[in-house]
Amino acid sequence: MKNFLLVCLFIITFAVLAGGKMYWDGQLNSVLAETVSVKAPNQSVKSEANGDPEKAAAKKEKMIKLDRLNYLPPELQQKFREKINQDKPLHLMILGSSSTSEQKGAWSDLLENRLMDVYGNTLLNVTVNEIANKTSTEIVEENLHKELVKQHPDILLLEPFLLYGIEEIGMKKRLNNLTAVLEDFKKGNPDLTIIIQPANPIYGAHYYLEDEKELQKYAEHNKYIYLDHWKAWPASDEKEIKDYLTNESLPNKKGNEAWAEFLINYFVREI
Repeated sequence: MKNFLLVCLFIITFAVLAGGKMYWDGQLNSVLAETVSVKAPNQSVKSEANGDPEKAAAKKEKMIKLDRLNYLPPELQQKFREKINQDKPLHLMILGSSSTSEQKGAWSDLLENRLMDVYGNTLLNVTVNEIANKTSTEIVEENLHKELVKQHPDILLLEPFLLYGIEEIGMKKRLNNLTAVLEDFKKGNPDLTIIIQPANPIYGAHYYLEDEKELQKYAEHNKYIYLDHWKAWPASDEKEIKDYLTNESLPNKKGNEAWAEFLINYFVREI
């Protein structure tokens, strides 16, 4: 009898231990399953985070570009902001006569170099175009600007060929030619921002002074930006201005530097 009871106790003890083990194994599997289900989203987030450096870099670059807008004149900031949102550089075209030389060291070259230093080629693309030894009438009649129109600049900085042929063509005709050129550019890009500036001043030019005033009135009447860089030069009736010009009455090194400095101070504002 005693042996029978011991056998029964052994069986009961074994059953309890086995049942307990099965219970705790079940609990452990349940916990493991929950752990896996919790880790899976974390792994997904981690995987997604692995792609974030590129997004973060792009966002940082955009923030840098937006920060650079603070250096721009207010009237140009929105146009740059639109290009930043499109992830495209803005095209600034510089166009003019022999006074707007494409040569190294010319005011246009000095300006371009400074703009690249401040804004970089991811924000700004600058092209310089010189149409030399042509009157405004010849430019219009020969369609010398038409190929440039096809480039669809966002901003046109124009020195409008008014000095060359000044003795041959009246100011009214030259302004009409200017209108024809600008209308073609605006057809190419209706959102074009136009900035007009005169050619360089020359020594002892009475009628040219009046022409410059007419050009400024024209720009203001048509709501174009007008940049009067003559403020950076000696007066045209002062002999000192000869130190800024070549024998052909074009800007020399000193003249180009004065012209460039004025424009740089417009395009790059101190903050």
